[in-house]
Amino acid sequence: MKDSKRLLLAVGVLLAASLMRAPISTIGPLTRQIQASLGLSSGSAGLITTIPLILFAVIAPIAGKYLPRFHTPTVVLCCMILVFSGSIIRSWLGLAGLYGGILAIGMGVGTLNVLLPALIRENFKERIGLILGFYNSTLNLSSALSSGFSASIAAAIGSWQPAAALWGSPALIGIPIWLLINRRSSAQERSAGGQGEVSEERPKLTRQSWMIACFMGLQAMVYYCILSWLPSILATKTNDPQLPGTLLLVLQFVSLITCFIVPILTQRESLRKWISIAASSFYFIGLGLILRFSAIPVLVIGCVLAGLSSGTSYSYTLTLISMSGRTKAEITWSSGFTHMVGYGLAAIGPLLLGVVFDLTKSWTGPILILMTIAICLAFVGIQAGQKQPQADAG
Repeated sequence: MKDSKRLLLAVGVLLAASLMRAPISTIGPLTRQIQASLGLSSGSAGLITTIPLILFAVIAPIAGKYLPRFHTPTVVLCCMILVFSGSIIRSWLGLAGLYGGILAIGMGVGTLNVLLPALIRENFKERIGLILGFYNSTLNLSSALSSGFSASIAAAIGSWQPAAALWGSPALIGIPIWLLINRRSSAQERSAGGQGEVSEERPKLTRQSWMIACFMGLQAMVYYCILSWLPSILATKTNDPQLPGTLLLVLQFVSLITCFIVPILTQRESLRKWISIAASSFYFIGLGLILRFSAIPVLVIGCVLAGLSSGTSYSYTLTLISMSGRTKAEITWSSGFTHMVGYGLAAIGPLLLGVVFDLTKSWTGPILILMTIAICLAFVGIQAGQKQPQADAG
């Protein structure tokens, strides 16, 4: 692939990544306004954030099995259109549009979750760590911006609808770029005689496949529990109503550091053990500080450590997925399996912590659960990063 085509593809991947978290993370800060506007109960409002995670888990194995049969740029283009349309429908077509838009966004993002790691591996083999670093950083940056500023934008405008729809706007640039990528790649494939056949045989599940999937699940559970409940936890430690949201924003921005660095380091097998231990230790210490102390400087340190672990663990998982197969079909299938397990556990986590809090009327139990999961991250991550014998590659 020529450098100009590779650059265009890299820009397209980053624009797609900018649509994969922001349209979902914007909902949390706007939930109260959405409830008031549409007359939703707390249970119905909870579905707004739960439905996308369930869709991610359901769509992942389907996408992993069938996507290799289709022209990848065409699928990415369709997903971007789906996410953009869902953002508009969700904002301005009432209650039915709210849930319909969420379904569209969930299907589009769930498919991109599976597809893009394989696409990056296929087209940027010699620079996979660098491109994954930019990709992961874009995911987290867009999530941080949307969760941090959506409420302020809605307050300034006087309506939650434009604030929610805003985060689908990168598609206005991304869709034309992917149209161009699609046209060029289709012409190239026609001149080369087509894509070739895709094997119908499902790759075998190795021990490493299970370990990567389990690591994905554990880190996703901790992350979405933090995203859902950290503001409530911090609200019990301060009288400042702005501080919990500010610290959550700090946590997400700090994760950008490790999001960019870790994919590059993960390519060195000798460092993977230490990456796993770091992800586990940062979460464990950070959550321990949040549990034990109420002083603002200590809470800031705890959130910084949790943010570093968040970026480390997610980037580590995506890099291992991208390096887990030899063909696009193998990597896509591995990505689908891993995301199915990961988001299945992630959907359970916030509900589990909420139930424990309701039973105990304290955040001590929920935080101890997350600290226990953090310890498990080290052991599972070390196993996930071990190079498998060639015979086990499937």
